[in-house]
Amino acid sequence: MLRDWLAFLEGYLIIRVEGKGAESFLNLALERGMAFGDLNRDEEGNVVAKIPLRYFRSLRLVARETGCPLHILDKRGLYFWWRRLRRRPALLLGTLVFVVGLYLLSAFIWTVDVNPLNELKKVKPERIVDVAREAGLRSGAWKGNLDVRSLEHYILLKTPELAWVGVSFQGTRAIIEVVEKTLPDQEGDSRLPAHIIATKDAIISEILVLSGQGRVAVGDTVRRGDILISGIVLTSTPQEQADTANQAARPLPAPRLVRARGIVRGRVWYEAEGEVPRQQIQEHLTGRQTTAVMLRTPNTRVILKGPGVPPYRNYRREERIIRLPSWRNFAFPVELIIMTYYETSVQHLRLTPEEAKEKAREQALSNLRQQLPPQARVLGTKTVEVKEEAGRVRVRVILEAEEDIGREAKLTGLKPEQDGAP
Repeated sequence: MLRDWLAFLEGYLIIRVEGKGAESFLNLALERGMAFGDLNRDEEGNVVAKIPLRYFRSLRLVARETGCPLHILDKRGLYFWWRRLRRRPALLLGTLVFVVGLYLLSAFIWTVDVNPLNELKKVKPERIVDVAREAGLRSGAWKGNLDVRSLEHYILLKTPELAWVGVSFQGTRAIIEVVEKTLPDQEGDSRLPAHIIATKDAIISEILVLSGQGRVAVGDTVRRGDILISGIVLTSTPQEQADTANQAARPLPAPRLVRARGIVRGRVWYEAEGEVPRQQIQEHLTGRQTTAVMLRTPNTRVILKGPGVPPYRNYRREERIIRLPSWRNFAFPVELIIMTYYETSVQHLRLTPEEAKEKAREQALSNLRQQLPPQARVLGTKTVEVKEEAGRVRVRVILEAEEDIGREAKLTGLKPEQDGAP
Protein backbone atom coordinates (compact mmCIF):
# COMPACT_ATOMS: atom_id res chain seq x y z
CA MET A 1 0.00 0.00 0.00
CA LEU A 2 2.80 2.45 0.88
CA ARG A 3 4.59 1.65 -2.38
CA ASP A 4 1.40 2.39 -4.37
CA TRP A 5 1.04 5.79 -2.74
CA LEU A 6 4.69 6.63 -3.36
CA ALA A 7 4.23 5.72 -7.02
CA PHE A 8 1.12 7.90 -7.18
CA LEU A 9 2.97 10.88 -5.69
CA GLU A 10 5.86 10.50 -8.15
CA GLY A 11 3.75 9.71 -11.20
CA TYR A 12 3.93 6.60 -13.37
CA LEU A 13 2.99 5.27 -16.82
CA ILE A 14 1.31 2.10 -18.01
CA ILE A 15 3.23 0.98 -21.12
CA ARG A 16 2.92 -1.76 -23.70
CA VAL A 17 5.96 -3.24 -25.44
CA GLU A 18 5.24 -4.96 -28.76
CA GLY A 19 7.34 -7.19 -30.96
CA LYS A 20 9.40 -10.34 -30.64
CA GLY A 21 12.24 -8.53 -28.91
CA ALA A 22 10.28 -7.73 -25.77
CA GLU A 23 12.54 -9.97 -23.66
CA SER A 24 15.65 -8.18 -24.96
CA PHE A 25 13.95 -4.87 -24.20
CA LEU A 26 13.31 -5.88 -20.58
CA ASN A 27 16.78 -7.31 -20.05
CA LEU A 28 18.50 -4.18 -21.41
CA ALA A 29 16.28 -1.90 -19.31
CA LEU A 30 17.01 -3.90 -16.15
CA GLU A 31 20.75 -3.77 -16.86
CA ARG A 32 20.53 0.02 -16.93
CA GLY A 33 18.87 0.12 -13.50
CA MET A 34 15.23 0.65 -14.51
CA ALA A 35 12.46 -0.94 -12.46
CA PHE A 36 9.11 -2.31 -13.61
CA GLY A 37 5.94 -3.00 -11.68
CA ASP A 38 2.88 -5.21 -12.39
CA LEU A 39 4.70 -6.93 -15.27
CA ASN A 40 2.44 -9.22 -17.33
CA ARG A 41 1.32 -10.09 -20.86
CA ASP A 42 -1.94 -9.18 -22.54
CA GLU A 43 -4.07 -11.48 -24.68
CA GLU A 44 -1.97 -10.76 -27.79
CA GLY A 45 1.30 -11.65 -26.04
CA ASN A 46 2.55 -8.07 -25.65
CA VAL A 47 4.32 -7.03 -22.44
CA VAL A 48 2.37 -4.60 -20.23
CA ALA A 49 4.11 -2.97 -17.26
CA LYS A 50 4.10 0.02 -14.93
CA ILE A 51 7.17 2.31 -14.84
CA PRO A 52 8.03 5.46 -12.85
CA LEU A 53 7.79 8.66 -14.87
CA ARG A 54 11.51 9.41 -14.45
CA TYR A 55 12.51 6.32 -16.49
CA PHE A 56 10.49 7.12 -19.61
CA ARG A 57 13.14 9.10 -21.54
CA SER A 58 15.73 6.38 -20.95
CA LEU A 59 13.20 3.73 -21.85
CA ARG A 60 12.60 5.30 -25.27
CA LEU A 61 16.31 4.88 -26.05
CA VAL A 62 16.09 1.20 -25.07
CA ALA A 63 13.07 0.80 -27.37
CA ARG A 64 15.02 2.28 -30.32
CA GLU A 65 18.03 0.04 -29.68
CA THR A 66 15.94 -3.14 -29.51
CA GLY A 67 13.48 -2.15 -32.25
CA CYS A 68 10.41 -2.72 -30.06
CA PRO A 69 7.42 -0.37 -30.47
CA LEU A 70 6.60 1.34 -27.17
CA HIS A 71 3.11 2.66 -26.43
CA ILE A 72 1.72 4.57 -23.45
CA LEU A 73 -1.61 3.11 -22.32
CA ASP A 74 -2.28 5.36 -19.34
CA LYS A 75 -0.76 8.21 -17.34
CA ARG A 76 -1.37 8.18 -13.62
CA GLY A 77 -0.20 9.95 -10.52
CA LEU A 78 -0.18 13.33 -8.85
CA TYR A 79 1.84 15.01 -11.63
CA PHE A 80 -0.70 14.18 -14.34
CA TRP A 81 -3.63 14.90 -12.05
CA TRP A 82 -2.20 18.35 -11.31
CA ARG A 83 -1.75 19.06 -15.04
CA ARG A 84 -5.40 18.24 -15.67
CA LEU A 85 -6.52 20.45 -12.83
CA ARG A 86 -4.43 23.41 -14.00
CA ARG A 87 -6.40 23.43 -17.23
CA ARG A 88 -9.65 23.52 -15.22
CA PRO A 89 -9.40 26.23 -12.53
CA ALA A 90 -13.09 25.96 -11.66
CA LEU A 91 -12.66 22.26 -10.92
CA LEU A 92 -9.54 23.00 -8.87
CA LEU A 93 -11.47 25.52 -6.82
CA GLY A 94 -14.29 23.01 -6.36
CA THR A 95 -11.79 20.39 -5.17
CA LEU A 96 -10.32 22.78 -2.61
CA VAL A 97 -13.80 23.74 -1.41
CA PHE A 98 -14.67 20.06 -1.15
CA VAL A 99 -11.60 19.19 0.93
CA VAL A 100 -11.91 22.22 3.22
CA GLY A 101 -15.66 21.74 3.59
CA LEU A 102 -15.21 18.05 4.35
CA TYR A 103 -12.72 18.89 7.08
CA LEU A 104 -14.88 21.62 8.64
CA LEU A 105 -18.20 19.82 8.45
CA SER A 106 -16.76 16.60 9.89
CA ALA A 107 -16.30 18.47 13.18
CA PHE A 108 -20.10 18.75 13.58
CA ILE A 109 -22.84 16.26 14.44
CA TRP A 110 -25.42 15.89 11.67
CA THR A 111 -27.40 12.81 12.66
CA VAL A 112 -28.39 11.39 16.06
CA ASP A 113 -29.43 7.72 16.17
CA VAL A 114 -30.65 5.54 19.04
CA ASN A 115 -29.39 1.94 19.15
CA PRO A 116 -31.33 -0.08 21.77
CA LEU A 117 -29.46 -3.15 23.02
CA ASN A 118 -32.69 -4.76 24.19
CA GLU A 119 -36.36 -4.35 23.29
CA LEU A 120 -37.74 -0.96 24.31
CA LYS A 121 -41.18 -1.38 25.87
CA LYS A 122 -41.56 1.65 28.15
CA VAL A 123 -39.66 4.41 26.36
CA LYS A 124 -39.61 5.39 22.68
CA PRO A 125 -36.44 6.30 20.75
CA GLU A 126 -37.98 9.69 19.88
CA ARG A 127 -38.14 10.57 23.56
CA ILE A 128 -34.45 9.70 24.02
CA VAL A 129 -33.55 11.91 21.06
CA ASP A 130 -35.57 14.78 22.58
CA VAL A 131 -33.79 14.40 25.92
CA ALA A 132 -30.41 14.36 24.14
CA ARG A 133 -31.41 17.55 22.30
CA GLU A 134 -32.10 19.21 25.65
CA ALA A 135 -28.57 18.25 26.74
CA GLY A 136 -27.08 19.84 23.60
CA LEU A 137 -26.70 16.75 21.40
CA ARG A 138 -28.48 17.82 18.23
CA SER A 139 -27.92 18.14 14.50
CA GLY A 140 -25.38 20.92 13.86
CA ALA A 141 -23.72 20.68 17.29
CA TRP A 142 -19.93 21.02 17.35
CA LYS A 143 -18.31 17.89 18.77
CA GLY A 144 -15.72 19.93 20.66
CA ASN A 145 -18.46 21.37 22.91
CA LEU A 146 -19.97 17.98 23.82
CA ASP A 147 -18.93 16.04 26.92
CA VAL A 148 -19.85 12.37 26.54
CA ARG A 149 -20.06 11.61 30.28
CA SER A 150 -22.31 14.61 30.95
CA LEU A 151 -24.62 13.60 28.10
CA GLU A 152 -24.91 10.04 29.40
CA HIS A 153 -25.61 11.21 32.95
CA TYR A 154 -28.26 13.71 31.79
CA ILE A 155 -30.11 11.15 29.65
CA LEU A 156 -30.12 8.63 32.52
CA LEU A 157 -31.37 11.27 34.94
CA LYS A 158 -34.22 12.37 32.67
CA THR A 159 -35.17 8.84 31.56
CA PRO A 160 -35.52 6.64 34.66
CA GLU A 161 -36.77 3.73 32.54
CA LEU A 162 -33.20 3.22 31.27
CA ALA A 163 -30.58 1.14 33.08
CA TRP A 164 -27.56 2.19 30.98
CA VAL A 165 -26.70 4.81 28.36
CA GLY A 166 -23.62 5.04 26.14
CA VAL A 167 -22.86 7.90 23.72
CA SER A 168 -20.28 7.59 20.95
CA PHE A 169 -19.38 9.45 17.76
CA GLN A 170 -18.76 7.89 14.34
CA GLY A 171 -17.75 10.67 11.99
CA THR A 172 -20.67 13.10 11.81
CA ARG A 173 -23.03 10.59 13.42
CA ALA A 174 -23.85 10.37 17.13
CA ILE A 175 -24.98 6.97 18.41
CA ILE A 176 -26.88 6.64 21.69
CA GLU A 177 -26.84 3.03 22.93
CA VAL A 178 -29.40 2.30 25.64
CA VAL A 179 -30.50 -0.62 27.79
CA GLU A 180 -34.01 -0.48 29.26
CA LYS A 181 -34.63 -1.68 32.78
CA THR A 182 -36.16 -5.14 32.91
CA LEU A 183 -38.52 -5.48 35.84
CA PRO A 184 -39.78 -8.89 37.02
CA ASP A 185 -43.40 -9.73 36.29
CA GLN A 186 -45.80 -8.78 39.01
CA GLU A 187 -46.91 -11.67 41.18
CA GLY A 188 -50.49 -11.44 39.94
CA ASP A 189 -49.44 -11.68 36.27
CA SER A 190 -47.21 -14.70 36.90
CA ARG A 191 -50.11 -16.59 38.49
CA LEU A 192 -52.81 -15.93 35.90
CA PRO A 193 -54.36 -19.20 34.70
CA ALA A 194 -53.16 -20.46 31.33
CA HIS A 195 -53.11 -23.51 29.08
CA ILE A 196 -50.12 -24.85 27.17
CA ILE A 197 -51.19 -25.39 23.56
CA ALA A 198 -49.51 -26.85 20.47
CA THR A 199 -47.74 -24.43 18.13
CA LYS A 200 -47.76 -26.86 15.19
CA ASP A 201 -48.93 -30.30 14.04
CA ALA A 202 -46.83 -33.05 15.64
CA ILE A 203 -46.66 -36.48 17.26
CA ILE A 204 -45.97 -36.26 20.99
CA SER A 205 -42.57 -37.73 21.93
CA GLU A 206 -42.21 -36.44 25.49
CA ILE A 207 -44.45 -34.75 28.07
CA LEU A 208 -43.60 -33.59 31.58
CA VAL A 209 -46.39 -31.88 33.56
CA LEU A 210 -45.19 -29.56 36.33
CA SER A 211 -48.48 -27.76 36.89
CA GLY A 212 -51.92 -28.32 35.40
CA GLN A 213 -53.51 -31.42 33.90
CA GLY A 214 -52.04 -33.28 30.91
CA ARG A 215 -54.44 -33.79 28.02
CA VAL A 216 -52.17 -35.83 25.73
CA ALA A 217 -49.80 -38.81 26.01
CA VAL A 218 -46.67 -39.97 24.20
CA GLY A 219 -47.59 -41.15 20.69
CA ASP A 220 -50.69 -38.94 20.34
CA THR A 221 -51.12 -36.85 17.18
CA VAL A 222 -51.96 -33.21 17.84
CA ARG A 223 -52.95 -30.27 15.67
CA ARG A 224 -51.88 -26.69 16.01
CA GLY A 225 -53.89 -25.03 18.78
CA ASP A 226 -54.76 -28.27 20.64
CA ILE A 227 -54.49 -28.11 24.44
CA LEU A 228 -51.48 -30.09 25.66
CA ILE A 229 -51.52 -29.18 29.37
CA SER A 230 -54.72 -27.69 30.69
CA GLY A 231 -54.87 -24.89 33.21
CA ILE A 232 -58.29 -26.17 34.33
CA VAL A 233 -57.68 -29.02 36.78
CA LEU A 234 -60.67 -31.30 37.27
CA THR A 235 -60.94 -32.81 40.76
CA SER A 236 -62.31 -36.10 39.42
CA THR A 237 -62.32 -38.02 36.17
CA PRO A 238 -65.57 -38.51 34.15
CA GLN A 239 -65.72 -42.19 35.29
CA GLU A 240 -65.41 -41.13 38.92
CA GLN A 241 -68.17 -38.56 38.38
CA ALA A 242 -70.46 -41.27 36.93
CA ASP A 243 -69.81 -43.54 39.91
CA THR A 244 -70.59 -40.64 42.24
CA ALA A 245 -73.89 -39.98 40.43
CA ASN A 246 -75.03 -43.51 41.26
CA GLN A 247 -74.55 -42.78 44.92
CA ALA A 248 -76.30 -40.16 46.98
CA ALA A 249 -76.31 -36.80 45.19
CA ARG A 250 -73.73 -34.46 46.57
CA PRO A 251 -72.17 -31.28 45.20
CA LEU A 252 -68.98 -31.71 43.18
CA PRO A 253 -66.00 -29.51 43.95
CA ALA A 254 -65.32 -26.77 41.39
CA PRO A 255 -62.35 -27.23 39.05
CA ARG A 256 -59.17 -25.42 40.00
CA LEU A 257 -57.63 -22.79 37.71
CA VAL A 258 -53.83 -22.83 37.55
CA ARG A 259 -51.04 -21.63 35.31
CA ALA A 260 -50.06 -24.71 33.33
CA ARG A 261 -46.32 -25.42 33.28
CA GLY A 262 -44.39 -28.26 31.75
CA ILE A 263 -42.36 -29.55 28.81
CA VAL A 264 -43.98 -31.02 25.71
CA ARG A 265 -41.80 -32.17 22.84
CA GLY A 266 -43.00 -33.60 19.57
CA ARG A 267 -41.87 -34.98 16.24
CA VAL A 268 -42.43 -32.44 13.47
CA TRP A 269 -41.95 -32.76 9.70
CA TYR A 270 -40.71 -30.01 7.37
CA GLU A 271 -40.65 -30.02 3.58
CA ALA A 272 -38.65 -27.95 1.08
CA GLU A 273 -37.46 -28.05 -2.52
CA GLY A 274 -34.11 -27.33 -4.14
CA GLU A 275 -33.55 -26.61 -7.82
CA VAL A 276 -30.22 -26.47 -9.69
CA PRO A 277 -29.45 -26.02 -13.43
CA ARG A 278 -27.09 -28.60 -14.84
CA GLN A 279 -25.30 -25.95 -16.87
CA GLN A 280 -23.23 -23.99 -14.33
CA ILE A 281 -21.21 -20.80 -14.65
CA GLN A 282 -18.50 -20.50 -12.00
CA GLU A 283 -16.65 -17.27 -11.33
CA HIS A 284 -13.36 -17.14 -9.41
CA LEU A 285 -11.21 -14.22 -8.32
CA THR A 286 -7.75 -14.24 -9.90
CA GLY A 287 -6.21 -12.06 -7.17
CA ARG A 288 -5.60 -9.06 -9.44
CA GLN A 289 -7.32 -5.79 -8.60
CA THR A 290 -7.20 -2.12 -9.59
CA THR A 291 -8.51 0.93 -7.73
CA ALA A 292 -9.75 4.12 -9.38
CA VAL A 293 -10.45 7.40 -7.54
CA MET A 294 -12.82 9.89 -9.19
CA LEU A 295 -14.23 13.30 -8.37
CA ARG A 296 -17.78 13.66 -9.69
CA THR A 297 -19.84 16.82 -10.09
CA PRO A 298 -23.25 17.16 -11.81
CA ASN A 299 -21.67 17.87 -15.21
CA THR A 300 -18.27 16.21 -15.18
CA ARG A 301 -16.14 13.44 -13.77
CA VAL A 302 -12.38 13.65 -13.22
CA ILE A 303 -10.13 10.62 -12.75
CA LEU A 304 -7.75 11.39 -9.89
CA LYS A 305 -6.13 7.96 -9.80
CA GLY A 306 -6.49 4.71 -11.69
CA PRO A 307 -8.21 3.75 -14.96
CA GLY A 308 -11.30 5.46 -16.33
CA VAL A 309 -12.79 2.20 -17.65
CA PRO A 310 -12.76 -1.34 -16.22
CA PRO A 311 -9.32 -2.80 -16.96
CA TYR A 312 -10.49 -6.43 -17.11
CA ARG A 313 -12.86 -8.31 -19.40
CA ASN A 314 -14.47 -10.19 -16.49
CA TYR A 315 -14.57 -8.41 -13.17
CA ARG A 316 -16.46 -7.56 -9.99
CA ARG A 317 -16.85 -3.96 -9.01
CA GLU A 318 -17.01 -2.43 -5.54
CA GLU A 319 -18.01 1.22 -5.30
CA ARG A 320 -17.66 3.54 -2.34
CA ILE A 321 -19.08 7.08 -2.45
CA ILE A 322 -17.99 9.80 -0.02
CA ARG A 323 -20.34 12.79 0.16
CA LEU A 324 -20.24 15.98 2.12
CA PRO A 325 -22.96 16.16 4.80
CA SER A 326 -25.98 18.16 3.68
CA TRP A 327 -26.71 21.49 5.31
CA ARG A 328 -30.42 21.91 6.02
CA ASN A 329 -31.97 21.37 2.55
CA PHE A 330 -28.76 22.02 0.60
CA ALA A 331 -26.62 19.10 -0.64
CA PHE A 332 -23.10 19.79 -1.92
CA PRO A 333 -22.88 18.72 -5.60
CA VAL A 334 -19.46 17.05 -5.21
CA GLU A 335 -18.75 13.37 -4.59
CA LEU A 336 -15.55 11.39 -4.18
CA ILE A 337 -15.89 7.90 -5.70
CA ILE A 338 -13.50 5.04 -4.92
CA MET A 339 -13.99 2.23 -7.42
CA THR A 340 -12.24 -1.15 -6.97
CA TYR A 341 -12.18 -3.68 -9.82
CA TYR A 342 -11.47 -7.35 -9.04
CA GLU A 343 -10.52 -9.54 -12.01
CA THR A 344 -12.41 -12.82 -12.29
CA SER A 345 -12.11 -15.93 -14.44
CA VAL A 346 -15.29 -17.55 -15.76
CA GLN A 347 -15.69 -21.30 -16.28
CA HIS A 348 -18.64 -23.12 -17.89
CA LEU A 349 -19.36 -26.53 -16.38
CA ARG A 350 -22.03 -29.17 -16.93
CA LEU A 351 -22.99 -31.18 -13.87
CA THR A 352 -23.74 -34.88 -14.02
CA PRO A 353 -27.26 -35.90 -12.90
CA GLU A 354 -25.86 -37.14 -9.56
CA GLU A 355 -23.90 -33.89 -8.96
CA ALA A 356 -26.96 -31.78 -9.78
CA LYS A 357 -29.13 -33.93 -7.49
CA GLU A 358 -26.66 -33.54 -4.61
CA LYS A 359 -26.45 -29.74 -5.06
CA ALA A 360 -30.24 -29.44 -5.20
CA ARG A 361 -30.52 -31.60 -2.07
CA GLU A 362 -28.01 -29.38 -0.23
CA GLN A 363 -30.02 -26.33 -1.26
CA ALA A 364 -33.24 -27.88 0.04
CA LEU A 365 -31.57 -28.85 3.34
CA SER A 366 -30.23 -25.30 3.72
CA ASN A 367 -33.78 -23.96 3.32
CA LEU A 368 -35.05 -26.49 5.87
CA ARG A 369 -32.44 -25.57 8.48
CA GLN A 370 -33.54 -21.95 8.28
CA GLN A 371 -37.05 -23.03 9.30
CA LEU A 372 -35.90 -24.98 12.38
CA PRO A 373 -36.07 -23.37 15.84
CA PRO A 374 -32.71 -23.13 17.68
CA GLN A 375 -33.34 -26.01 20.11
CA ALA A 376 -34.71 -28.48 17.54
CA ARG A 377 -32.97 -31.86 17.11
CA VAL A 378 -32.86 -33.34 13.61
CA LEU A 379 -33.95 -36.98 13.60
CA GLY A 380 -33.54 -37.70 9.89
CA THR A 381 -33.97 -36.54 6.30
CA LYS A 382 -35.48 -38.23 3.25
CA THR A 383 -35.41 -37.37 -0.46
CA VAL A 384 -38.90 -38.11 -1.73
CA GLU A 385 -38.88 -36.77 -5.29
CA VAL A 386 -36.32 -36.02 -8.02
CA LYS A 387 -37.31 -34.41 -11.35
CA GLU A 388 -35.32 -33.12 -14.33
CA GLU A 389 -37.01 -30.65 -16.66
CA ALA A 390 -35.50 -28.30 -19.23
CA GLY A 391 -31.96 -28.85 -17.96
CA ARG A 392 -32.86 -28.22 -14.30
CA VAL A 393 -32.92 -30.81 -11.51
CA ARG A 394 -35.55 -30.36 -8.79
CA VAL A 395 -35.39 -32.30 -5.50
CA ARG A 396 -37.97 -32.43 -2.70
CA VAL A 397 -36.69 -33.28 0.79
CA ILE A 398 -38.57 -34.02 4.04
CA LEU A 399 -36.84 -33.42 7.37
CA GLU A 400 -37.99 -34.90 10.69
CA ALA A 401 -37.11 -33.01 13.88
CA GLU A 402 -37.93 -33.16 17.58
CA GLU A 403 -38.65 -29.85 19.27
CA ASP A 404 -40.60 -28.08 22.00
CA ILE A 405 -44.09 -27.52 20.56
CA GLY A 406 -45.84 -25.90 23.54
CA ARG A 407 -46.65 -22.27 24.19
CA GLU A 408 -48.70 -20.46 26.80
CA ALA A 409 -52.29 -19.35 26.13
CA LYS A 410 -53.85 -17.30 28.92
CA LEU A 411 -57.36 -17.95 30.18
CA THR A 412 -58.67 -14.40 30.10
CA GLY A 413 -61.28 -13.27 32.59
CA LEU A 414 -60.46 -16.04 35.06
CA LYS A 415 -58.58 -15.89 38.35
CA PRO A 416 -56.45 -18.66 39.84
CA GLU A 417 -57.42 -20.51 42.96
CA GLN A 418 -55.52 -19.66 46.11
CA ASP A 419 -53.18 -22.30 47.50
CA GLY A 420 -55.11 -24.74 49.63
CA ALA A 421 -58.47 -23.93 48.00
CA PRO A 422 -60.60 -26.92 47.04
